[in-house]
Amino acid sequence: MGWLTFRKFFCNSYLYFLFLYILCEQRTGEFVNRLAAAVNWLEATFDAAEKADSPGIFIMIHANPRFDLAQDDPERAGFNRFLKLLEEKIQVFGRPVILAHGDFHFYLLDRPLPGVSNFTRVQTFGADEVNWIRVTVDPKSAEVFKIEPVVVEENL
Repeated sequence: MGWLTFRKFFCNSYLYFLFLYILCEQRTGEFVNRLAAAVNWLEATFDAAEKADSPGIFIMIHANPRFDLAQDDPERAGFNRFLKLLEEKIQVFGRPVILAHGDFHFYLLDRPLPGVSNFTRVQTFGADEVNWIRVTVDPKSAEVFKIEPVVVEENL
């Protein structure tokens, strides 16, 4: 069960950080186990952050959870339970939450949940665009997280 080590959260005295590895493929036993663990860690992270009155939460996952697709689309189906819980927790939490992920290999910063202003998604660079993002954390600011793309000129 080494995959459980991918699900961790930690607190740096101000903010909670959660790292998850979620499979979108629903037809494997591993998917069921990973999703259950991811949901448990997501709940535990929000509960701990709420109890500590944390100003924000930063979540990292590997795959693009496909906010752009309908819930009944097969490419999104494996993420639906996680996304439903995430949206519920974000709305109750009421403070900034960032979801960072890779997978599609181009930079994207948006607010993919209509009407949920405290949630931001950032998709990182990858493969064909080897650059990086800088995340600055200021627990005393209203936004808490400042995200900036950093382009490495040598990689253009």
